[in-house]
Formats: sequence, structure tokens, C-alpha cells
Amino acid sequence: MDQVKRSAKTFVDHDTTKKALKKAKEEVSRLTNKTNESLKTIAKLRETTIPEAEYNKILQQNYHLKDQLLEADERATIAEDEIFTFKEQNAKLSKQVTKLMIALNNSNSSQDALEKQISDNAALDNNHVLAKGGDPEAADKERA
Repeated sequence: MDQVKRSAKTFVDHDTTKKALKKAKEEVSRLTNKTNESLKTIAKLRETTIPEAEYNKILQQNYHLKDQLLEADERATIAEDEIFTFKEQNAKLSKQVTKLMIALNNSNSSQDALEKQISDNAALDNNHVLAKGGDPEAADKERA
């Protein structure tokens, strides 16, 4: 009976070992497939890589473009500052123009008022001369 038990145990051990071996072979096969896929990917990447000289050229272009971008940004900042200054000057000049227009309007009004006063005075003088029975042209000459 011991012999049967030992044989049964050996059989079970062999069966477990056989299963483990089968799993190991499957794992080796899976890993081999993954390795082959990785090697194919690496080969494709090597085919698509660019030469170092071309890479350096692209890198220099990138640096140059970044430098140009910084310069353009600086110029834009300066232009914004100038625009702000011009807007301030424009506002001041606009206020001065408004003041000058008001002064001109007042001056025109004053001139009109002065001309009207002179005209009224001349008319009054002519009326006084006519009322006295004199010649208005002679009165104008006397005033001159």
C-alpha cells in the first residue's frame, strides 16, 4: 500500500510539474512574441530617425525661431508703450483744441458784438446828424 501511495504521489507531482512546465513554455512563447514585436518597433524607429546633421539643423532653426519670437515680443511691447504715449498726447491735444475752439468762438462772438456796437453807434450818430438836419457823410468825415 505504501508503494501505491508513493506512486500516486509521484504521479501527482509529475502532473503538477507537467502543468508548471506547460505554463512556463506558454510564458516563454508570450515573452518571445513580445520581444519580437519590440525588435520590430525598434527597427522601424531606427529607419525613421533622422541623421544627426539634420537634427542639429532643426535644433538651430528652433533656437533661431525662439529668438525671433522674443525679439518680436519686445518690439510689440515697445509699440504698445508708444501707442499709450500717443493716446495720452492725443487726449491732451484734443483738450487744447477744444479750449482753442471755445476761445475762437468767444472771440468771434466778441468780434461780432464789437462790430454790432460800432454799427449801432454809427447808426445812432447818423440818426443824431439827420435829426439835427445835417449830412451823414460829412459827419463821418468829421469823425475820421
